[in-house]
Amino acid sequence: MLGCWCAQAARRATSWAESALLAEAERAQPSPALGDGYAGVLASVTQGDFQTSARLLDYAVRRWMVSPGEFHLLDEPERQRQRSFVRSACLLLAASRAGRADLLSREAIERLLSYQHRSGGFFDMDPGQGHGLVEAFTTAWGGRVALRFSWHERARQAAQLLAEMLYMQPDPEGRFYFTYDSTSSALLTRWRDREPQARYLDFSQTAGETHQLGMALAFLAELHLADASGGWLRPLLGYIGVIQRWNASLMSLPALGVLAEGLALAGWAVPASREELWPSLVSASRGIAATQTGTGSFAAWNCGLGADYDRGFSAMETTGWTALGLSGAAQALQASLSVRA
Repeated sequence: MLGCWCAQAARRATSWAESALLAEAERAQPSPALGDGYAGVLASVTQGDFQTSARLLDYAVRRWMVSPGEFHLLDEPERQRQRSFVRSACLLLAASRAGRADLLSREAIERLLSYQHRSGGFFDMDPGQGHGLVEAFTTAWGGRVALRFSWHERARQAAQLLAEMLYMQPDPEGRFYFTYDSTSSALLTRWRDREPQARYLDFSQTAGETHQLGMALAFLAELHLADASGGWLRPLLGYIGVIQRWNASLMSLPALGVLAEGLALAGWAVPASREELWPSLVSASRGIAATQTGTGSFAAWNCGLGADYDRGFSAMETTGWTALGLSGAAQALQASLSVRA
């Protein structure tokens, strides 16, 4: 039943994203919100209308592609242009799934690989300036892309960094608490009173990207399924523990599709923990249901991050990400049922 609901909600969200993207694309001067539509393009290719997804990919090339494998809005701020890894990865993955060999040139692949730092992490900005949670999300996303393009060694390097980020937390309550030293190419633990610049995230505080920790679950679960002897079960269980400690904070967020997918994949990869994860998966699904509008979209949100947070989340972005997460959750739940049968 839950898998069917996830699939239906994902299809409705994808249909809305397709309609919104087409409406923007047909305007003489599309609004800046179109730049948040990359996840919707991938959702369309994953489960939407074939002709529509082909049109959207063609539009993405005309509107966004400034060099092979690099997609920018021409008028977007420089800071956003420097942080385009997820957008480029989404669109290249969409091209791969759609069989668009014209977008997957050697230069495009090299561009995508260039985002991986020698530490193993996929960073879309200077890793010494990043935020622990954002670095976990982009690294996990890059690792999943690497798996899909069969760059298994690249994926393992990304997973190793995620494991280090998990194990190097000195705070027993589970805070992400570290700095990245570019000179030694390593994560270094720091106590906050001694190192004010330490990247710090308290599980008791709601942050806009908190739900994206589900991406770490999804990536480690996929890697464990692909390489059961690779030692990825331990960090997967560790991130499950982080999710469970953050449960109250997470469930206050209105966009939980990525978390739902991670929980479902983790339950599939680690059958013994499926029963333990079920309450969180149900809670996430209820949170999703509460914010999906009658049109199928999800309300824009910024989670009360305050004036110091310079980026909100549009309905287009929220809907695209949630559609992808729900689709993955439905597939994982269906696969889990098949295995159990």
